[in-house]
Amino acid sequence: MERPNRGYSPAGLHCVLLVLALSGLVLISYGNSIANGFVWDDHEQIEKNPALRAETPLADLFTSDLRFANRSSSISHTDYYRPLQLLTYRAVMTFSGGSPAAFHISSIALFMGGTLLGFGTFWLLTREVVPAFVAAALFAVYPVHTEAVDWIAASPDLGCGLFVLLAFVLFLRFHSAIHRLGGHERSAFFRRLIPVLSLLAFAAALLWKETAAVFPLLVVAYVLIVESGDGNRISSALKASAPYWVVFAVYLVLRVRALGSLGTGRRNWDLTPAQLLLSAMHLMVSYWEKLALPFRLNAYYIFSPVRSAFEPRAVAAMVFAACAIAGLIYLVRRAPLCAFAVLWVFITLLPAMDLSAVGRNAFAERYLYLPSIGFCLLVGLALSRLMSWIPSDFRKAAGVSLVVIAIAGFGAETIGRNPDWKDDRTLFLKTLQVSPDAPFVRYMVASAQSANPSEFESAERNYQQAIALAKQEFPPDRLDWVMASEGLAWLYADRSDYERALEAVSEAKEVARADTGLDEEEGVILARAGRWGEAEPLLEKSFASQPQDVNVLAALGLMAWQYRHDLNQAKELFSRALSVHAQEDDIGASLHSNLGAVCGERGDFSSAIEQFRLAIGISPRNPEYHANLANALGAAKRYDEARLEAEAALRIEPGYPAALEVLRNIGVR
Repeated sequence: MERPNRGYSPAGLHCVLLVLALSGLVLISYGNSIANGFVWDDHEQIEKNPALRAETPLADLFTSDLRFANRSSSISHTDYYRPLQLLTYRAVMTFSGGSPAAFHISSIALFMGGTLLGFGTFWLLTREVVPAFVAAALFAVYPVHTEAVDWIAASPDLGCGLFVLLAFVLFLRFHSAIHRLGGHERSAFFRRLIPVLSLLAFAAALLWKETAAVFPLLVVAYVLIVESGDGNRISSALKASAPYWVVFAVYLVLRVRALGSLGTGRRNWDLTPAQLLLSAMHLMVSYWEKLALPFRLNAYYIFSPVRSAFEPRAVAAMVFAACAIAGLIYLVRRAPLCAFAVLWVFITLLPAMDLSAVGRNAFAERYLYLPSIGFCLLVGLALSRLMSWIPSDFRKAAGVSLVVIAIAGFGAETIGRNPDWKDDRTLFLKTLQVSPDAPFVRYMVASAQSANPSEFESAERNYQQAIALAKQEFPPDRLDWVMASEGLAWLYADRSDYERALEAVSEAKEVARADTGLDEEEGVILARAGRWGEAEPLLEKSFASQPQDVNVLAALGLMAWQYRHDLNQAKELFSRALSVHAQEDDIGASLHSNLGAVCGERGDFSSAIEQFRLAIGISPRNPEYHANLANALGAAKRYDEARLEAEAALRIEPGYPAALEVLRNIGVR
């Protein structure tokens, strides 16, 4: 299992065929994900993110955290520095117009690049084509990658993994050339260009995701364990990794300048240092278990910290750690490349052990994307050793059969998992089956159900269950508690039950006293309830701090229109809200309708008709918009068109009062 000094190098047509085979596996495995839509964080990171529009300077993507630029709530904001994620989104948005399919194709392309670079890594490490191809083929179809590929918001794992592998391939290429030549220069190309490209690739990986910071440790591990040669290995390892540490230091400076700090803390688990260590050890065991058994996949795992050294989970974690250390000591002496593969998994999982940074879902499948490179290498090496024990007459048939069965089984699992990421409703109903006690999952299911009036009662129950589950956690999960309370408030407001809506907002404000975004929500609900005097100071305060917030602009527009009767200001506010909210959704349709009503009251019937038609174009099954258009057409004396629109409203909702009123008025004429 040692790396041989000489081996077969795939070249020409053979190399092309291997690349095509791996690319085909990726396309077969993930081709059915292209039809999926946006889910979860995709809506805020892509659909509603003004940073992806042409008017936002590209430099802004590198100087601040704009992944959730549309979020107003301080409790839900995160501080990550991932400019290349946004730059990629911006490029895809520019060329596709925001099509979900284009973003999914982009993710598949990143994954395909990672798979091919993984093959390059495996070959440079083993110098054997067969185990390298087997490991890469397993990586291409490994089911645990579905979250990283299917969820567009998880693209930082793909981008970071791609450039970490590129940096490592270039590092291996340079060092293997130097080693073969006994330290003599081969050419200026190898001496200057390849190391620089490796450093640039590492820098790009950091700008995709901060977890690339572990790359210098991979370099140290490789030089210490795998690379042969005389001299002080520790000194060689430090020398080889030093340039990467310099790049990392420069990145930290950029990060602090952009964010104002280094931290990415998202949740206080209220654990002692010993409990944090035991919980991290248990988490490491869980990740290795999922790598070994990549089934029963789940978008949201419930993580319960270890609080006692006498818990069975703690004992199992300590036994695992002892076995891992003993196994590594054995492998370093007998099979260095296997030891490096194991260390690759441990090292690349280190960022996921920081419980305060990973947040409420401490265990996530996407965090296994880069670690699985080491695991697939380990499996490929193990299969190679296993084949050596089989009689030569049966070796090839047995090996091919075993690999085909594994690839077919994993590929089928991956293909079957992709449709689960179709939309929020599908994803979280599936997730609820596995994690029914997760407050966040209950919240997301309720959010999807609240869009359908026939499911209001089910949505209400799920919001209430989410609040109850969040309260039961230790310490209570304030984030999920607040989000569920906010969702419940909007659910009640949509049913015109404003008292209960305000009670829900009040509960959220008690939990998150520092969250000024809740003042906005209270103000909007008060405005919808017609309690203008109470709403006005809250909305003005919110407008002063968030002048581009669509909800605040819309509520102020309603206040100017219905409370102050200032039609000019109302028109300005609704127009401004539409310039901020470019999405063609229910909010956009409502804004067009309100603007149309204001234009109608100002006597500008042509503009009113135009706005009502835009609202209908977005939401053609809403009888109110058809009735509003009919009324505007009637006021413009376009009676035949008005009659058609009123009848359209009645076909949608028979007996709709506003449509009947329009027909009566036309009949009088």
